[in-house]
Amino acid sequence: MYVAVGADFPGTGNILTSSDGASWTSHTLSGYFPEGVVYGDGTYVAVGLSGTIVTSNDGTNWTTPASPTIVHLNGVTYGDGMFVAVGDYGAVDLSTDGVNWTHRLLDITLDFHSVTYGNGIYVAVGVSETGTGIMMTSSNGADWTSRTLDHTNSLHGVTYGNGTFVAVGEYGLTLTSSDGVSWTSHSMETFSHFNSVAYGNGTFVAVGNDGAIWQYGNPSPQTYTVTYNGNGSTGGTVPTDSGVYEQNAMATVLGNAGSLVKTGHTFTGWNTAADGSGTSYAANATFAMGASNVTLYAQWTEIPAVPTFTVTYNGNGSTGGRVPTDRGAYEQNATVAIFGNTGSLVKTGHTFTGWNTAADGSEASYASGAALTIGAANVTLYAQWTVIPSGGSGGSSGSSGSSGSGGGGIPTPDNSKVIAENGKLVLPVGRSGEVRLDEGIKIDIPANATEKELILTIERVLNTQSLLTKNEVLASPVYEVLKNFTENFKKPVTLTLTFDPAKLKDNQRAAIFYYDEGKKGWVEIGGIVKGNQISVEVDHFTKYAVLAVDKPSNEEVKLSDISGHWAEANIIQAVKDGVARGYPDGTFKPNHTVMRAEFAVMLMNALKLEGEAGALTFKDNTKIAVWAQQAIAQAVEAGIIKGYADDTFRPEAAITRAEMAAMIANALKLTLEENAATGFADEQSIPTWARGAAAAMKELGIMEGTGANAFHSAAQSTRAEAVTVLLRMLAK
Repeated sequence: MYVAVGADFPGTGNILTSSDGASWTSHTLSGYFPEGVVYGDGTYVAVGLSGTIVTSNDGTNWTTPASPTIVHLNGVTYGDGMFVAVGDYGAVDLSTDGVNWTHRLLDITLDFHSVTYGNGIYVAVGVSETGTGIMMTSSNGADWTSRTLDHTNSLHGVTYGNGTFVAVGEYGLTLTSSDGVSWTSHSMETFSHFNSVAYGNGTFVAVGNDGAIWQYGNPSPQTYTVTYNGNGSTGGTVPTDSGVYEQNAMATVLGNAGSLVKTGHTFTGWNTAADGSGTSYAANATFAMGASNVTLYAQWTEIPAVPTFTVTYNGNGSTGGRVPTDRGAYEQNATVAIFGNTGSLVKTGHTFTGWNTAADGSEASYASGAALTIGAANVTLYAQWTVIPSGGSGGSSGSSGSSGSGGGGIPTPDNSKVIAENGKLVLPVGRSGEVRLDEGIKIDIPANATEKELILTIERVLNTQSLLTKNEVLASPVYEVLKNFTENFKKPVTLTLTFDPAKLKDNQRAAIFYYDEGKKGWVEIGGIVKGNQISVEVDHFTKYAVLAVDKPSNEEVKLSDISGHWAEANIIQAVKDGVARGYPDGTFKPNHTVMRAEFAVMLMNALKLEGEAGALTFKDNTKIAVWAQQAIAQAVEAGIIKGYADDTFRPEAAITRAEMAAMIANALKLTLEENAATGFADEQSIPTWARGAAAAMKELGIMEGTGANAFHSAAQSTRAEAVTVLLRMLAK
C-alpha cells in the first residue's frame, strides 16, 4: 500500500492510497491537515499542521488520537519500536503505538522540517531562526545532539537507505553520511531548493522547486540472510528462512517448526550467540536487519534429573526368613504401599509386629498395606519384634507364693471408654476414646488404634481467609486436630462433623474435606450424612471442615431402555450422581441381575470414599475384574464387605437381598440386634446374621418387603432395585 498526504489549507486534509502507485483513491480529513506519513508496526501515522495526528491500520479508515500539541508537525518516522514526529519550535513527539504521545520542545529558536531513522539512530533536519540549516541526532528519540555542518543553507528533507543517510535543502544542498554524525556535502549544478528526498530500489530521489529532480546512484542494494543453527541438537531439523533482507528490513523469527530436540534438554528459543550471551528471540518476534548476515542458535535448558529414592527392609535381628524386596525407585512425595512379612521373617522368642523407620521403634510405624509418603531420602524399614511372654502368671507354685488375694494374679485390664468434652483427650494404650468440642465435632478412637499413649487436641480455626482461595463455601467451622506423634493410626478413626444445611444450595451436597498443607488446597474425603451430621473414617489428623460441593449438572441422561420403567427417575438420578453408569450401547439393562462386584462398585460410588486401600487377600482375587478391585478393597478396608467362610469373595455371584441389606447397614455403621424382630412375614427364613440389617432397612424405609410383606432374603436384586436402594440410603 502506498500512502500520500497533503493539505488544502484552510479547508480539508487529503490522504491518497494506492496499491500500485498508478491508481489512487482519495480520503478527506475535515479539519486535519497532514504533511508527513510513515508506516511502522502495522500502523500508518500521519502528522501535520496544528498538531494533527491521525492513525490507520489499513490506510483507509483513519482515527484521531489525542494530540499533545497544537504546534505544526512537519515530519514523522518509525524505528526501534518508536514513532518520532518533529515540527516547529523544536517540537519532538514520541509514541510507541501511534495512539499515546508525549511532547517536548527542544529549542523554540529552530524548526524541524524532516526526520528519519536508520542504523540505530534518528536524524532530524531543519532551520534556525537566523535561517541557518540545523541537524540533530538521537539514539532514543528523547535526547538529541546537534551536529556541525560545513554549510549554512537550511535543510528540508532527510532519508536513509542502503546504509546511507541523505539530507537535502536550499540551493541544491545535498549531504550524505554513513553514521548520521559525519556528513559530506555534494556540489549540485542547480539553484533550485530541494524540499524532500526518498529512497527506493537502490536509488535516492530528491525533488524541489521548479520541478527539480535529482537522482543519486542505482547500485544493487546489499542484502543479508538469517540462518538457524541447531546448536548441539540431537534430532529434528532447523527451520529455513529463504528470505533476503536489506539493512533495517524487519525479519520475523521462525519457531521450532522442524521439531528440533536435544537429549536431556528443553528448547527455549533462539539467540544470536551460541552460548546465549547475545540477543534472545522467541518465535514470531521481529528484529531489524543490520549490515551483516544473522545466525540464530537454538537455546537449550537442561532438564534436571528427578531424584528417586528407595525403600529397603531390614530384618532387625531376625533369625530366619527373608526381608521383602522393593525394587521400585520413587520420586519425592510418591506414595508407597508397605509390604507385609512376605518372606516369613522370624526371630527366636519374638513375634513380628510390623515395621518402623527406626530400629528401636522410636519413629514412624507401619503395618502391611499402609501408605508411606516418600521424602527427600532413602527409607529403611526395620522389622519390629515383641517378646513372647513366658508361661504362668509371674508368681511361683508351692509355698513360696499365694493363690489368694495377695496380688499374685494378673490384674483385669481397664477397657472402659475414655470420654472428653473439651477438645482435649489423653488416651492410654489399648483404650478406646471419644473427644468432642462443643457440638461441632466428635472423634471416636477404637481400642488399640495406636501402640502409644495418645494426646489429642481439637482447636477451632478462627482465621480461615487464607484457607479459602478458590471460592470454597464452608458449611461448618474449620477444626484443626493435633496429636502427639506423626505416624498414622493402625485402625480407622471416625470423624463426625456437624454442618449447617442452610449453607447448601439445592444443587449442592455436603462433604468432609481435609486441608493439604503441601498443595495449599482442600481434598474431599466424602462421608456419610445423617441429618445435619456427616461422618467419615480417617487415619491421620489435620484441618477438617464440611464444604458445599456442587452436584452433577442436570445434563440429560439418555438411556434407550428405561422409558416407562418403574425406576426410571431413580436410574436417571443415580447416573447423574455417578452411582451407576449405562452400557456402551446406550442401555441401562434395569432388569439385569446385579453381581456382587458390581454392587460393591455402586455402593462405593454412592459413599464416595477416597484414598487407597490395602491389597485384597481373597482366594479368588484373580476373578475380580480390574474395574472393581479398588472399590472392593475400599469396602473391605472400611468393614462394609466381608468374604465367605471359605475366604472367597465370589465377585460374579448375584447379590442377594440379605447381603445387600448387610452391606448397607455396615456402610451406615448401624448398631444391630442379631435376632431383632424384622416385621417381615418370612422372618424365620432370614439368616441370623442378616436379621438385624433387614429390620433396620425396613425401619429406615430403605428396603421394603415384596408381595405379602415377605423379605425374600435369598432373592437376587436387579440393577433398578440396587440403585433405588442406594438412593434411599443416601437420603438418610
